[in-house]
Amino acid sequence: MPNNEVLHDRISQYNNTMRTITEILVKALLAAALLLLPALNCAHAAGAPAWPDRVFAPYMYLGSGDNFKLTDCDDACGLKHYTLAFIIARQEGRGKDAKYLKEPSWYGRIPVEENFYHDQIDAIRKRGGDVIVSFGGEGGKELANAIDDPIQLEAAYQKVMDQYGFTWLDFDIEGRNLDEGGQDSERRNTVLASLQKKNPGLIISYTLPVDPDGISKASQAILVDAKAKGVKVHSANLMVMFFGKKFINKGKSEGELGIDSANKAYEQIQKIDPMIRIGLCPCLGRNGSTNEIFGPNDANTLRAFADKTPWVCSLHFWSINYDSARPRRGRNGGDAAVSTNSPTAVPEDPRKPWVFADIFKSFTSTR
Repeated sequence: MPNNEVLHDRISQYNNTMRTITEILVKALLAAALLLLPALNCAHAAGAPAWPDRVFAPYMYLGSGDNFKLTDCDDACGLKHYTLAFIIARQEGRGKDAKYLKEPSWYGRIPVEENFYHDQIDAIRKRGGDVIVSFGGEGGKELANAIDDPIQLEAAYQKVMDQYGFTWLDFDIEGRNLDEGGQDSERRNTVLASLQKKNPGLIISYTLPVDPDGISKASQAILVDAKAKGVKVHSANLMVMFFGKKFINKGKSEGELGIDSANKAYEQIQKIDPMIRIGLCPCLGRNGSTNEIFGPNDANTLRAFADKTPWVCSLHFWSINYDSARPRRGRNGGDAAVSTNSPTAVPEDPRKPWVFADIFKSFTSTR
């Protein structure tokens, strides 16, 4: 038998070995947890349930200055899903003097690290709802149009996701960001493919301009490149709005023009990636001129089409701020004055609250 000194040495060696093994295991577990953290944030953001197969999620513009609250809207009309607009590159100055910084912000002004609107996002999730975050829009620069370095761009998107626990990223690409941003869109798709690998279950959608002739070549190019890079695009959300003189007052209502646009775009997109579904997003009230109006009759037309069309997965509109019957600010700069010459003129007061939300809200399916 070994003497006491030998026995003591063996026990000490054993304890040191076990301590080393324990330290290695703890470090390995911590490293694994850090690697899984983005995925856990994506899959279980603030306890939010999974997204419905079909959902109505109107745009809410955080830069409207109207103190809009998701919980007030839910109390008024039972609406639990929204699309928050917009995350873009932070901007200093305006017009020609504008300087765009390489960091994400709400509508170009509020850095995301300020946690702006987090209380309302958490509150609607606790009620069983959730929010889509939309990057881009008509004004300013989407992050990919301002950040040239793919690593920095990916970090910026991940920062937004981690800050708020977003699981659905929408990219509203239009205007100069679309027409002059081909390389930027390719860089964005490269980054989105990487983000989806690191954040399992991450939903990506593109919001794109459309008319009865379909989506543009630039829009098609984004989707073609996304497919080539391995991005799983959940849906193309079509802006069925602002059709202009070429199409209005030719015997079809705004809602019917939206349906024609959706059918043509779906035909185009099926040739690119048959897995991409379709969202529809009209603009409430006046669309650029008093001769182009989206009214409740059009909403009913579009809703009926969506109900019977299996490839339509989402309905949206611009914007729930306007539908609350508060003064409108933004895209076309004024109230939705209804022309009696319009084929979609409505007899009731267009400022009655929640008219459009009440038409669209039951489109959302159970899980």
